[in-house]
Amino acid sequence: MKSARLKGGGFNLSYGNKQFGYIPYADLLAHLTLEHTDVNRALGAWVNFKELPGYVPFSLELVPRLERLEHLETSANLTDVIDFALETGASRFGQLVLNDIRGRLATRLDLQQRLLETLEERYRDKVRDLGRLGEALGAVRHLLKTLPANASPRMRLLWYLLALQDANHDGDPIRIRATAETYLRERETLKQNERELCADADLNLAVHYADRFAFGHAEVTVGEWIEDPLFLALSPRQRGRLYSALGQYRAMQDDAQVAEGLFLKALGLFTQASLSEGERAGELEQTSIYRAINALDGDLRCTMQALEAVFGPITAATGKAWAGDGSLANQYRHHLFLRAICLRPDLDSARLAYLAGRDHWQVGHPQHPWPSIHGYRGFLLWNQETLDEGLVAASLAAFDRAIALALLDRHGATISLIGALWATVAACCFENVDYGTPARTLLGRSGSLPDAAPVIATLNKVLAAPEPSLIGEALGAMPFNYR
Repeated sequence: MKSARLKGGGFNLSYGNKQFGYIPYADLLAHLTLEHTDVNRALGAWVNFKELPGYVPFSLELVPRLERLEHLETSANLTDVIDFALETGASRFGQLVLNDIRGRLATRLDLQQRLLETLEERYRDKVRDLGRLGEALGAVRHLLKTLPANASPRMRLLWYLLALQDANHDGDPIRIRATAETYLRERETLKQNERELCADADLNLAVHYADRFAFGHAEVTVGEWIEDPLFLALSPRQRGRLYSALGQYRAMQDDAQVAEGLFLKALGLFTQASLSEGERAGELEQTSIYRAINALDGDLRCTMQALEAVFGPITAATGKAWAGDGSLANQYRHHLFLRAICLRPDLDSARLAYLAGRDHWQVGHPQHPWPSIHGYRGFLLWNQETLDEGLVAASLAAFDRAIALALLDRHGATISLIGALWATVAACCFENVDYGTPARTLLGRSGSLPDAAPVIATLNKVLAAPEPSLIGEALGAMPFNYR
């Protein structure tokens, strides 16, 4: 790294004898950075060493990555930029390097566009750590603070697409409303230049509408593509995604039979598409989960077949396996599994095995659908013929986790409404525990969703006199994968 580019970094180099006071401090930081024993890790956590002055998060990859970043202009390896920002960017040294990179990118629109493309590829991954993605987006916005006036149509679409995805994942449609409106003004022009990518943006725009509970708007946004004479010019994968999305929005409006047909069309297109096996598996799994949720909600004849398409035969062994799973990769299947064992008495063996394994339940991740995973756990634990103190404590703890996740600052109005649902269910289960207060707090955070007014009204009605007989009414207030 050329020193002239790091001016203002506050680096002072000098020689000192072995009694120099900072030597033991540096040795301690280096020792804690190893994190090689339990005692070391515990001590490091206690002193919060990563926040101490002078800390640089060294790794075996750091020096080779810095060497590659020296040739960024010719290599166009923007993956290294994002990885460096995630691993080292929070330190003083990392901030200096990122400021240097920002200056080098300032006149290179091609590299700026490639940076957005690299991040968008990560958002496409079906297994997403949303906290990590949010940090990556923050780093990219530090490097590229505004959309350049002379940005290409593709670059403009990527800018809007990333902003939509970030807000959608946090269940926060309000913070992105202005960007969505700006995108809409440019949409027709962008569509003429980048149809495939514009379809991606519209799929995320539809999620934005759905998260506002404007399901009709979401349906129209997707339906326009399917009715377009040039629909067949899109890739089979993109057409499959559009059919899958339309199926979701029909399901959210209680049209289970039509949704089932749309999901089957989507699955057929994913099967035919030219994809890697990993890509095909990801698309098939996601839509198969949507299909099974719709079948459960609509009580369709194909419900067991749809569930087994996701899980295989559902037995006690299935319940035992899911009891120990807390992975990002399986979180949406986990959510579906819990819904299924709550709703179907013929899955009792799987349900009992899952409950028997509660000592192995994982806390999971601070993102959707974990509030609902914890909420269903709370309900399952409470919904026993006999409740002992252990079951009551475990049920309360599960409901508390659901509510705490929804209350996280990063989560917006939609996740807040999901949390309000589970606080309301908890209030019905435990009438002597004050779940009404967090429920109303979360409902207050959901007030920016005017199209969700019927849901909010139902939950408020239940909260006025919560009791077990109203649990079904509370759960029924939220559609599809929002519960």
